Formats: sequence, C-alpha cells, structure tokens
Amino acid sequence: MRGISFNIPNEYGNVLEKILYKFDVKKYNWYISDIDIYNCDDKNDFSSGLISGISFDNSLNSINNQYIVAITLMAFNGEFAPIVNYNDFKKSNCDLVVLISDSVFVEIYCKNKDDIEKLKNNALNFGFTNIEYITKENDKRNVFTVS
Repeated sequence: MRGISFNIPNEYGNVLEKILYKFDVKKYNWYISDIDIYNCDDKNDFSSGLISGISFDNSLNSINNQYIVAITLMAFNGEFAPIVNYNDFKKSNCDLVVLISDSVFVEIYCKNKDDIEKLKNNALNFGFTNIEYITKENDKRNVFTVS
C-alpha cells in the first residue's frame, strides 16, 4: 500500500485541516509547491518553499475560507531533498506527500501504514468520496507534481 486517494467537495473551506486532521504536522519540515489557491480574505496562507511544522500548523489553523485548485505538500523528517517520483519518495526522508489537483482530486502517499489508516478515517469522517488505497497495481502517477 502506497497511500490513499479520494475526492473533496468543490467548494471553499479549510480542506487541508480536514485532510491532515490527527496527523502531527508540527514534527515535520514542509515543502510546498504548485500552489493555486483562492482565499476569501485575500490573505496568502501559503507560499512556495520550505516551512517549519509549527509555521505550517499555524497556517492551517488560521485558514477560514479558501478554495484549493492545486497544491503539492511534502513532509520531511529531516533535510529537504527533491522528489520526482515514488522511487525517490521511498528512498528519501519524506514521510508524506499530499497532491491536490483540479479542485477535487487528492492523492496522499505515506510511508507509515497507521498514518494511511488515520488519513483514510479522516476522509470518511469528513464525508470525502471515492476513497481508494493507492497500490503498486493501480498507481498511475509518474511524477509527484500537480502542475
């Protein structure tokens, strides 16, 4: 099992906080890229690049109403290293990759099977749809980017 995929509602809200609910975001360094987000209050909560887990958590908690078209998030347990595909991910100290595209499609790659189950339960509890495990057999993604 590589991760999970699901669909989120095509609407404004704080979907990232819901997706990552009960995931300890503070213990990671986050790399953020491919950002295409609209905020109701014109506040830019995310910018491309590296951010500490505490800063990332503060951004998640301050979001009230945003519309995510696309974003790539990578959680590193240590130093950042570029990740292009799943093989790079497996070799890296990146523990989690979140890819949101076309406003509704979410793919999460995670090394820890218990965390995959937590993320799946979040998706179920928040009413996300089309929840599926990503496996070697059904993984069609060639690169870890949404742009």
